Amino acid sequence: MKRIVLSVASVVFMAGALSLQARDNNDVVMTVGGEPVRVGEFEYLYKKNQSQRTSEMSVDEYANLFADFKRKVLEAKACGFDTISSHRSEMERYSRELALPYLWDKELADSLMRVAYDHVKENVEVSHIMLSVNANGSPERCAFLADSLKNVASAGADFADLAERFSVQPGDGYLGFLSAGTVPYSFESAAFDTPAGGCTVAVTPYGYHVIKVHSRRPDPGNVKVRHLLRLTRGLDEEQTVAVKKQIDSLYAVAVASPADFAALADAYTDDPSGKNNGGDLDWFGSGKMVAPFERASFALADGQISEPVLTPYGYHIILREGWRPTPTFEEMRPELEKMIRSDERQNAVRLRAIEKMRGPAGVKLDKKADKQLKKLFKKADGMDAALSQQLRADDAPLATVDGTPIAVKDVASAIHIAEVKGADNAYRIFSNTLNDIINARVSDWMLATLGDREPEYAHLRNEYVDGMLLYELCQQKIWGKPQSDPEGLDAFFKANADRYKWDRPHYRGMVVLAVSDSIADAAVAYLSELPDTLTTAAYSTELRKKFVNDAKIERVLAAQGDNAVIEYIAFGGAAPDKPGSRWVAFRAFRGEVIDAPTCAADVRSRVSVDYQEYLEKEFSDYLREKYPVEINYDVLHSL
Repeated sequence: MKRIVLSVASVVFMAGALSLQARDNNDVVMTVGGEPVRVGEFEYLYKKNQSQRTSEMSVDEYANLFADFKRKVLEAKACGFDTISSHRSEMERYSRELALPYLWDKELADSLMRVAYDHVKENVEVSHIMLSVNANGSPERCAFLADSLKNVASAGADFADLAERFSVQPGDGYLGFLSAGTVPYSFESAAFDTPAGGCTVAVTPYGYHVIKVHSRRPDPGNVKVRHLLRLTRGLDEEQTVAVKKQIDSLYAVAVASPADFAALADAYTDDPSGKNNGGDLDWFGSGKMVAPFERASFALADGQISEPVLTPYGYHIILREGWRPTPTFEEMRPELEKMIRSDERQNAVRLRAIEKMRGPAGVKLDKKADKQLKKLFKKADGMDAALSQQLRADDAPLATVDGTPIAVKDVASAIHIAEVKGADNAYRIFSNTLNDIINARVSDWMLATLGDREPEYAHLRNEYVDGMLLYELCQQKIWGKPQSDPEGLDAFFKANADRYKWDRPHYRGMVVLAVSDSIADAAVAYLSELPDTLTTAAYSTELRKKFVNDAKIERVLAAQGDNAVIEYIAFGGAAPDKPGSRWVAFRAFRGEVIDAPTCAADVRSRVSVDYQEYLEKEFSDYLREKYPVEINYDVLHSL
């Protein structure tokens, strides 16, 4: 019995092993025109196709569609579409965008997210003084002034007074309680890293900031409110008093009937976003609203309505609907990652990922060349114009990345400062520039080899590239043909004229419209003297020259009974009544009544679709003959 069990287990194990072997991503599921298609690519696209369908498609059915798809991709390459510069540029752009999530150091990212979450759990009350290069001079001057103001504030000077005097923003500089993600990260980091009562300096894209930290508190969570706003901004004192009376009356109504608050807000709020949703606001936390509104919202109990609250916008009545605590780290993980991907922290994470790949990328530094550089900078006590020129001609390798050297001249040419004082400064600038070049080369290597390390990236990239090629091929060979090949379209129409019939006669030609009968007659007489080979656009231009805006011409194709104007000018109907229109007179011009279409233009939309279907079939037959397919059904059915 034991031997039988072991034997059965062995068979099961071997069957599983054979199945796994058959489904190896590198196994060939089919060849198309002699080109192999691996299991990994086929299975990825098959699963994606299945997820987008309302009904399941068998793997055999999909294999045939996939083979036709691959035939077109091969034909696009045979036509050279993959070598077109616009295609290559688009492919490069997409590849880099697609690669960004993979050029990411997860360990550092996780560490930064946990720091960010520490900020989420706390609020920091701050004021600031903002200096800008436009208002305060050079960056060096701004930095000096910011440092001076920080020292003065730290010594006990009135911060609000300093803000009134020196900040480029009006007011006393008070920002209230900040929460994570509400200000540029360099500002946030400086504020959260400073103890209560301390001052610090931060630099953001907006300028230099002197920051005073007043206090810290645990994050109060998030609240959900509705509000009714009556605007006062821009009103004079008398008008403001009138608004205050209105809001007091509305407050009395709201308190008397809290259940009707949404309807009251819909009817009376001045907030456009709250007009049709009962004044509803999304959940918000500290630092997301103006301070008076935030304080009132958090001070309420659930279901309680505030007395009118004055903010810089006007008077608000607030109904608090709910409160929830600060989310956990795992609950906030997607939002925290989004935070660090959207500011300067992303650069540190990507740089760490690049630095970790220096070994696999084959980065090697030439220590002898490095020592020689130090000697040169020491001898010149920096870098003067002569040394800069000498270095720009030096072919000596400093480093290699993936076997490709980085020469001294490559680094020197990337430095745009001709003269640097001090050997240490010159060496630091040179070394930093070399490091930047190495990182750029490693980044390029990572992108070039990413598909080998990340199959999902390779599949996505190949799918996009093949899709671009397929679009270009189909556009030129099928979809664009009705426009690019009018002779072919007309020949197809003539060969299949019996397929295109009308149940009513049509007027085909032009119509002159005018502001009076006399002008209409004059316009037709004038146009009749012009060559009958002109286009409608050319006729229109001539009309404008002669009659300005009192007459115009249009080309039409319309069936009897479909259009009042055409019924009048071509089929003996009554004159159309167009009240309020300038155009009261209508004349047929160089037109005719036809019982059936005589050219492709008469049934362009229908014949274009049929022509494309015909071309698709012809092209598919051609490709099937040119690119034979062999399917490995053992591998295919193992999927």
